[in-house]
Formats: sequence, structure tokens, C-alpha cells
Amino acid sequence: MASIGPISLHSYVVEFVTPSGETTRREVEQSIDSIDVQVGAEVPLLVSPDGTKVELDEEDPRINMMAAANARRKADEARFRESMRSPDARR
Repeated sequence: MASIGPISLHSYVVEFVTPSGETTRREVEQSIDSIDVQVGAEVPLLVSPDGTKVELDEEDPRINMMAAANARRKADEARFRESMRSPDARR
């Protein structure tokens, strides 16, 4: 586990199928922009064409902290807008 100031980052061992069909394991490091991943969870990966390099797909909204926060904010705004509609507007 690495640490950047008060923020601890984790290394994960991921198992994946290479482009050639082999199942393999590699260690990947969490970036500061990604959320913690539960053990056993499926995570989005970027795998090199030869299968020797792998990293977390940090742009994927399932693990990207900012994308997850934006999705929650948009869902909250939509719920708020829906709750503010008058009963007549729902017909």
C-alpha cells in the first residue's frame, strides 16, 4: 500500500484473460482518482495487445471518483426536480 500524505493507495492483484486466451494475474496500482475496489469485484482494465501489461481503466465511471460523484449529483438533481413537480404536471 502506497501513501500520498493522508491518502492511502492500494495495489491489487487482478486476474484476466489475455488476448491469446490465457488466464493470468498481474498487480495493478490504484490511482488517486479511483475509488477503492472490493476484493472479488470485477474492475475495468486496459490490457496491452500482447497481454503483458495491464492497468485499471481510470476513466471508467465505475471506479472513477469524479465520474461517480457527478452521476450521484445528476441523480439527486433529477429526484429533486421530480419531487418539485406539481401533481398536475405529472399527468
